[in-house]
Amino acid sequence: MVGSRGREPRLVRCSGHHRFEGSESRLPVAAVALRAGRLDEARQRLGDIAPTSLSAADREGFENLVTGLDRAEQRESLIQEHRRHLQDDDLLGARDAARALTLVTSGADRESWEQRCDQLRRQIQEAWRVEIEPTRLPLADMVGLSFLARKTPNIG
Repeated sequence: MVGSRGREPRLVRCSGHHRFEGSESRLPVAAVALRAGRLDEARQRLGDIAPTSLSAADREGFENLVTGLDRAEQRESLIQEHRRHLQDDDLLGARDAARALTLVTSGADRESWEQRCDQLRRQIQEAWRVEIEPTRLPLADMVGLSFLARKTPNIG
């Protein structure tokens, strides 16, 4: 909003109620910042608004913006966590972060994270693959406990 930028909200008395002047006009500015991915700016703009000074409809919009901002911040945090795990070659941690991202995203973004989970699952299976010898040995011989397979004399 041109002209209102930098102006601090002012407490005014209107029809017997106190409200912050300009709080309603800050909602669209916060929404634009959130849609543009400027999370710090959106958080600051929402922090400048006194929800109790808003009408019921504007308060609902405010709460929706706060919820959206929380989800966006959670998403960004999980993406950073995912990157850290990949950088540390921690496939299990990266998979867990990718799984969590499927819960906080939607649409094509969610499908992308689901595909990433599948890729990580395959990488984990490849990394942790266990090969089995084709010969069959008794368990006691494999672990060095063949003495248990011998009969012991019956003392009695």
